[in-house]
Amino acid sequence: MSGLPLIVRADDAGSCPEANRAIAACADAGVLQCVSVMAICPDLPNAARLLAHRTNIEFGLHFALNSEWEQFRWRPVSAPDTVASLVGADGFLRPMPADLLEHGFVVEEALAEARAQLQAVRDAGFAPTYLDEHCGVSWISKELEDGLAELSQQEGLLYVKHCPTMPVSYDSTDYTTDVSPEEQDLTGATPCLWVTHPGLNEPGGAMARFHLRGEPDNGEVARERDAERRLLCDPELPAMLRALGYNLAPYRKIFNP
Repeated sequence: MSGLPLIVRADDAGSCPEANRAIAACADAGVLQCVSVMAICPDLPNAARLLAHRTNIEFGLHFALNSEWEQFRWRPVSAPDTVASLVGADGFLRPMPADLLEHGFVVEEALAEARAQLQAVRDAGFAPTYLDEHCGVSWISKELEDGLAELSQQEGLLYVKHCPTMPVSYDSTDYTTDVSPEEQDLTGATPCLWVTHPGLNEPGGAMARFHLRGEPDNGEVARERDAERRLLCDPELPAMLRALGYNLAPYRKIFNP
């Protein structure tokens, strides 16, 4: 493979209608290679209708153990009483991975939930080939990381945390197409990974009310994610990436399980 391999991934498919439609638009634009799907969100069926049939996209499970948005809370796929250490008294997942660590959690319950989420994504019509983590949740436990790696191997998935990649930085705040590797290494020795969260900033939409606990409800998340969508849909982006020495590729083309 000539040039520097670049994986362009969109996270949080299924999280809300605005995310699903934005990711579909990015898939149509041609730069997007991989889409990570959340099983814990009510808009998973909508994501499947818009995305699952696309043969130009590699899908993965975006394994999630937290529900970070103040106004939009998610429950586990498993019955809450079977994964009691993962949820609060209200049956919803805790806001952040650190909250799991603070309250204590049972690794076996987390891995059971991972299997349930994988099955839910498959039942929705997706054929995931990799597993990644919402908010990088396995940092809270080496035992959890090892368990997810083992589950991935058993299910024929790439566990992308163990796939060496170099992050790509970009600035979408003012919608600038300034995409560049943090280190210039065009030898192809270390593939690059560009993780995005495309969205639509629509008045009255769910994403317009996304905000973290303690942060203002001012639509900033939706504006940032809408800028990412516009960047990924920019017709000049493919040529710009080629000029920088990138070669677009999904996980499976780079890493063999």
